Amino acid sequence: MIGPKQPHGHWSKDRCIAEAKKYKTKLEFRTNSNAAYNKAEKMKWLKEITQHMNELKKPNGFWTLEKCIDEAKKSKSYIAFQSNSSSAYGASLKNGWLETIKSNFSDIKKPNGYWTFELCKNEAKKYKNKRQFSIGASGAHDASYKNKWLDLFFPQK
Repeated sequence: MIGPKQPHGHWSKDRCIAEAKKYKTKLEFRTNSNAAYNKAEKMKWLKEITQHMNELKKPNGFWTLEKCIDEAKKSKSYIAFQSNSSSAYGASLKNGWLETIKSNFSDIKKPNGYWTFELCKNEAKKYKNKRQFSIGASGAHDASYKNKWLDLFFPQK
């Protein structure tokens, strides 16, 4: 829902300060009181009136290689690291640390020839159809497709 629009000139510095005090972060302030936030930004009051707020963004230089590795260890896979800690991932990408960090994950890529008929068959049993199989186990699906085993695992009805 959108609240009633305030008349022109409503957002004075004092009103912006009072409004900003209701929120803990800049994002929360901007989301819940966009007009006051925009007025404060336009008038260059934003930094002053949001000093009490928690900063969500890490300061420049926060992510060192060691911190990125520690953050990556909290994830079970490279993909999970990428989605669970996008700022650490971004710093790793920017600084060329991904190869070092990726080596900490055992499930990055199976070696060539890993997906045998039996392994693919057992993996396929976990899924109801080819699409779910392709999403849930792309490596096994790709090997099954390449070897023409998909129709054996998921016969047409």
